Amino acid sequence: MADRVFKLMGSHSATERAKDDFYQSSPEIANALFECVKAGIKGNKLYAAGLENTVVIDSSVGTGVLLEPFKKVCWYFIGYDIADRGCENVRIQDWFSVSMCELAKEIWFNRHPKIIVQNPPFKLALEFVQHSLELLEKGELLFSLHRIQFLETRERFAKLYGNKQKPKYVFVFANRVTCVAPGIPNKGQGAMCYAWFMWQKGFRGNTQIKWIIDGRIA
Repeated sequence: MADRVFKLMGSHSATERAKDDFYQSSPEIANALFECVKAGIKGNKLYAAGLENTVVIDSSVGTGVLLEPFKKVCWYFIGYDIADRGCENVRIQDWFSVSMCELAKEIWFNRHPKIIVQNPPFKLALEFVQHSLELLEKGELLFSLHRIQFLETRERFAKLYGNKQKPKYVFVFANRVTCVAPGIPNKGQGAMCYAWFMWQKGFRGNTQIKWIIDGRIA
C-alpha cells in the first residue's frame, strides 16, 4: 500500500530502486538550483565576475536537466556519470575516480572558479558530498540536492556537520517536488521534502535556512 502511494505521488520507495539509483530531477528543481546559485555567489569574491566567468560541473549528470539553466550563462559546463544517458559534454566516469588534478586538466585553459552541482544517488549521498568537497578550492561552492532528513543521523554529524563542514545555506522547497525514475510520469506532487544544500569550501560559520517558493528565494 505504501509503495502504491509513493508511485501515485510521483516519488519512489525504499524497496523499489531504479537502475544505478537514477532518479531524474525535474525542470522545477533545476530552475530552483539556478536561483540558489545566483543567491549563493553573492558576496563571494571568487565569483565577482558572475556566472559568465564560472565553470559548472554536475557530478551525476544523468540527462543533463540540472545543467540546462546554466548552458547559456556559464563560461563552461561538464557532466560526469557512470552511464551515457544522452547529455552533451559528459564524461562517462565514476565520480569517485575523479581527482583535483584531472579536473585541473579538464579546465586547464582557464583559471575560472568552479561550482559543483549534483543530485546524487540516495545510498551514496554522504560519500558524494565528501568527495565533491575534496575537489573544491577554498571559497568554491557545492550545491547538492537531498531530502531534508539529510540533516539527521549521528554518522552524518560525525563525518560532515561536526567536522567543520557545515553547509552555509539550506534552501528548502516550500512545496513537494519530485525526482522520478526513467519511464515514470512526473505527477507534479512529491511525497518528500527536498532541499538544496550549499557548501562553501572553508566556511566555518552557522548554517542559514532559506526557502524556495514560487521560483524565488525567500
